[in-house]
Amino acid sequence: ESLSEPLGNGLPKAQSHVAQVVGARIDIGWGEMPGATIEAADVETLRRARYLLRLLLEERAGTLPKLQPGKRRPFCTVLKMPPDFPFAEGELHQLGAECGVVAMRAEDPETVAKPQAFEFKPFDEVETFFGGTWCEGLIGPGKAGSADGVIVVTADGEWEVKRSTVRPKGFVPEGGGPSLVALFGTRQKRAQAHLRLAADVRAKHPMHDFGEEAAAALGPEDDWATTEFFPEKEANARWEYWQSGHLPKALAPAVGAVLGFVGGAAYASGNFEERSCALSAFMMVEQAAKAGDWGSAFPNRMPAELSDCSIELKVPNAAYLFKTFAQDLETEFGVLIFHVKEDASAEQGPFGMGDTVSVYQQGSWMEGMIMEPAAETGGQVQVMLSDGESSWTVTQNEADLWSPTALGRLIFLGFQPFGKASARLRMIAKAAENGTSLQVFGDELKVRTSTEPSLDTEVLPTPNGIAPKVLENASRRVARATRCCVEAFTSNSVMALYGDRDARERAKQCLQWVYQQNGDPACGVAFNPADVGQHLYLMTVTESEKEVIDADLIQAIENDAEVFVFMRDELADKKWEYGQTVEFKYNGSWVRGDFMRRVPGRKEYKIKYGKRAQDECNVAFEDVREPRDPLRKTTLFVYSHDSGSNGESGYGLAEKKATELIRDAAGRAFTGQYSAGMYTAGSVPNSSGQEQQPCFQFAKGQCTRGSSCRYSHGEASEKPKLPCWYFQQKGYCQDGARCTFSHEKDSTTSGHSSWNHGGGWNDRGGDNKRAY
Repeated sequence: ESLSEPLGNGLPKAQSHVAQVVGARIDIGWGEMPGATIEAADVETLRRARYLLRLLLEERAGTLPKLQPGKRRPFCTVLKMPPDFPFAEGELHQLGAECGVVAMRAEDPETVAKPQAFEFKPFDEVETFFGGTWCEGLIGPGKAGSADGVIVVTADGEWEVKRSTVRPKGFVPEGGGPSLVALFGTRQKRAQAHLRLAADVRAKHPMHDFGEEAAAALGPEDDWATTEFFPEKEANARWEYWQSGHLPKALAPAVGAVLGFVGGAAYASGNFEERSCALSAFMMVEQAAKAGDWGSAFPNRMPAELSDCSIELKVPNAAYLFKTFAQDLETEFGVLIFHVKEDASAEQGPFGMGDTVSVYQQGSWMEGMIMEPAAETGGQVQVMLSDGESSWTVTQNEADLWSPTALGRLIFLGFQPFGKASARLRMIAKAAENGTSLQVFGDELKVRTSTEPSLDTEVLPTPNGIAPKVLENASRRVARATRCCVEAFTSNSVMALYGDRDARERAKQCLQWVYQQNGDPACGVAFNPADVGQHLYLMTVTESEKEVIDADLIQAIENDAEVFVFMRDELADKKWEYGQTVEFKYNGSWVRGDFMRRVPGRKEYKIKYGKRAQDECNVAFEDVREPRDPLRKTTLFVYSHDSGSNGESGYGLAEKKATELIRDAAGRAFTGQYSAGMYTAGSVPNSSGQEQQPCFQFAKGQCTRGSSCRYSHGEASEKPKLPCWYFQQKGYCQDGARCTFSHEKDSTTSGHSSWNHGGGWNDRGGDNKRAY
């Protein structure tokens, strides 16, 4: 029962908290078979869950775990605390719930004090150990029910506790009492909790050392450590101001390390690359703090370490782009963006004799001197250029020249190459939307980072007739699935791809499909799976499940799993056989007929829907399909750069997510809460006027009761009858009411299909009276 109780006010239950920390499922049962049932993916997770449940039970009983500090343990960090550091009741469990760890007091077996026996009398002021901390109370007047028990009255009520968990108020045991805190969880979560504790402890003990393990490593890997950074005095005031606001939220996703801020210092826990990126970010923020403006730094104080975790962009009107778009890009791509302020004015033209200008030549920007200024504003000028060995003169329009100081600098800092490169490419696209010519960027579009020399850029034209918003959404879908930076330059009708060769090939493959969809993720794509090769995964679904898959469901899968999900246009290369039973659309409903042939010169099929020779019609390609079978298997395609074998990313996560969403959507459809395909009928009234619930077996194609079924088969939406040829041509029919076809005037001749009139429409759409 203790494991089913909350860890404190507003905190999760012990069982659910442990389950979340270790990644297992835990069910608690009591009665004849009390205990915990643990379901885990592997033996190690099972062992950890069992161990933590036992520790929480022992803590409730007043027994602390005995752990030796300085010893490396996977999934556990032991911190040395100041002697008897005060924790409020439930404070450690609150910390654990917020950071995703199990946090509790612990004892060092080598320094733990021997238990002492105390004698108490009613109303003595005491402290009792409960919930991982010592709580104040009074000895109650009642008598305990057991020999080793005592009644203690606290602010929460009256309790019978073990005598060994009670001590006089203010008592300090020999050795200083429990001086350790144990943190159990993943390495990142433990580091987060550790830095949270550091902020509390060092506020009262600035020079406290948490121990060799906490400072050197949080796990078995030797490169994990915690690094301190102290900003210079000139930056302290602004630094502390940012520390309480934008700084922690922006820094953590950009550098990849776990960050903490204690007083005026910053701490970063992570591997070597993550700590290096964090230190570079701290240095840039320090420069911005000196400048007094967030996101700005001076060009003469650039840290040398920036080359490993940042890339630069030279762009006109950098100040405007930074103020307008930087914050959104930081949030979307997990980067930090800095604007390097230039000392000179960034105003462009007009230029005079002898002015220094930047000219785009031979794929890059070169500095030159005005030899002959323009006769009028925006006219042509003569510019002398030099490569150090020779000089030459070129003629340029004044509008295509820039002052050397007009090309401002933006720095994109981030731990992940994909994130910072994507943010940089998006900023170029924003500059292009605001009137900057792509020629201005030159080699900027082909930037390479020092750590990824194989990266390159391709600029591809986009198809005509696709709306700019569709192209923007397409680029985001493809980028997620291929890990290639993809950005639509809608004003230039091009798509830019940035990545290594494999990533760019993956992106080009997906772009072919997304262009076919033209903004509708649920639209089928015509392609041959055998031509794709790797990275394409297949999910088997039934036709009834496929009918509930819409654009919103596909986008939900793609957003969570970072994949590209689509369906194949199975009718694109479908070949029907003569006499094959098909379904074709008539007045919004699907009816059955037999395939005859393809109509020459038209995108239509000849379909026979009755026994008479004239019972034929022409039907558009898209209005013909195979007879529906709810249980027939079909395929949902998933394209991903990651197989996701652990089920936490890529295809593995997409498969799990798709299964959940399709099941939920199908459930809503069965209950009439979803308006897609076969589920539009919903409930229909019975003979007594009451609504009938839909028949689940009929929805699956398995109901054998027919018209005697007590549930609805969707009779309210009866399929329309096909038109009677005799009634259409002669105005009467000899079968009268017995005729199985409709005697209403047909209005379908203006739609996609060509129906028989005057003896039947021939294959060229003319009146064929001879055939009649």
